[in-house]
Amino acid sequence: MNKWIIAIMASLAAGMEIFDVSVVNITLTHMQGGLSAGVDEVAWVLTAYLVSTAIILPMTGWLATFFGRKRFFIFCTVLFATCSALAGIAPTLPILVFLRVFQGLGGGALTATGQAVVMESFPAAQRGIAMALWGAGSVASSISGPIIGGLIADHFSWRWVFYLNVPIAIIVAVLAIFFLHDPPYLHRRVEKIDAWGFLCLIIWVGCFQIILGRGQRLDWFSSSWITAFTIIAIPAFMAFVIRELLVEEPVVDLRILKNRTFAIGTILMAIQMFSFYGPVVLIALFAQTIMGYTAFQAGMVIASGAVVSVVVMPLGGRLLSIIDPRLVIGTGALVSGFGMVLASHLSNEATFWQVMMPRVLLGMGLAWIWVSLNTISLGAVPVEKMGQASGIFNLMRNLGGSFGIAALTTILSRGAQVHQNHLVAHVTRWDPDVQERLDALTSAFQAAGSDSFTAEKQALANLYAEIQKQASMLSFLDDFRLLAVLLFAIIPLLFLIKGTKVGQDSPS
Repeated sequence: MNKWIIAIMASLAAGMEIFDVSVVNITLTHMQGGLSAGVDEVAWVLTAYLVSTAIILPMTGWLATFFGRKRFFIFCTVLFATCSALAGIAPTLPILVFLRVFQGLGGGALTATGQAVVMESFPAAQRGIAMALWGAGSVASSISGPIIGGLIADHFSWRWVFYLNVPIAIIVAVLAIFFLHDPPYLHRRVEKIDAWGFLCLIIWVGCFQIILGRGQRLDWFSSSWITAFTIIAIPAFMAFVIRELLVEEPVVDLRILKNRTFAIGTILMAIQMFSFYGPVVLIALFAQTIMGYTAFQAGMVIASGAVVSVVVMPLGGRLLSIIDPRLVIGTGALVSGFGMVLASHLSNEATFWQVMMPRVLLGMGLAWIWVSLNTISLGAVPVEKMGQASGIFNLMRNLGGSFGIAALTTILSRGAQVHQNHLVAHVTRWDPDVQERLDALTSAFQAAGSDSFTAEKQALANLYAEIQKQASMLSFLDDFRLLAVLLFAIIPLLFLIKGTKVGQDSPS
């Protein structure tokens, strides 16, 4: 019974963290007005949280060993709740950003530590179901977060989105106090603190997360800030890897990556999150910019895939104890890839259901991949390394998602420019079809009351707007095709993972 309570506790903790990110993301415009900040300034409310989360994730295993897992988990819960409450009353933007840094440290640690606890608490045969339960909390929060956040911001105040975390955190803390216990192997204390490893980790992860989060907005290496962060991040990363491989008690045990199943699973998780966050953003943009959907309609499209994920996750967890997990992952990759193939054939005349179907298939396939990868990757690691492995695994998950959003939005923007140049080259006044279209538009504007000169200008502007829309449409389709190829590419990588049913002992 205790193990299911622990799974619920960890699911609530992970869901709370995802809920916080989603509600803050949806209420940034309200914060901008309430704090008299610009768009770039208020974006640091989200960026600061993501950076601190990325920094703490790989450290969680070491910190849990140093302080004790139960004590560390409860402390992070209290830290998250306290900073949430204080963020709700923050009088200025700098104070809010400062509090978000510490809130991210607590939230990121809760996610990775909770996952390790769940994996350790359940026997191998039940880990698939346990991971499905743990993941369901995150997915359910991603559905409810934007809806609840939008309603609160519209009808009350954006400050209330932070207060919502407090009662959930109290429940998590109480459950941890009564049901969470440190495993025997954590009784060994850390004797040396890897200060240089800490420093290098903070520098490279922080810089890299800022690059991914702000790169597209600042036009990447056209910005001196992005260039400077890159120059700092690369040597810091190299020094970090060398340091962690040589030091006796590293803050992040990279030697875990010698385990082939875990290493390949970590790479596949990064690819999966690239293929999850990226298309979610793309489909939302496609629905609003190309199809002209309202924010609510676009939200319904995105939510449909999340609902399907919640429904099929338990099935994926159950299948892991029956068949080879690689078949579950491969099936998920095929379903998700087929969803992106469907998306690559959309047009601006598509129906609502045609736009929603790729998102449904993506949610279905990625749910199976997610449960399976979490279970077999972490299950291949010795139990005493579970905390360290979970930190690395979740760091790659976060970086994969951030890289997916950054890469796909950049390709979308640059691709639209390329397609527009190509289309404009074929649209000239000497083309009979173009001239016929301009004449028809000019006549229509004149019939609406414009004089001949103004009507001609309006016709040209209308034609140019249509060219821009078609160029964006073609760029969206390019991105969807790229995602389909990436998802199908997961399948051959599965042959590098040793196959076994989850109920059996996993090879390491």
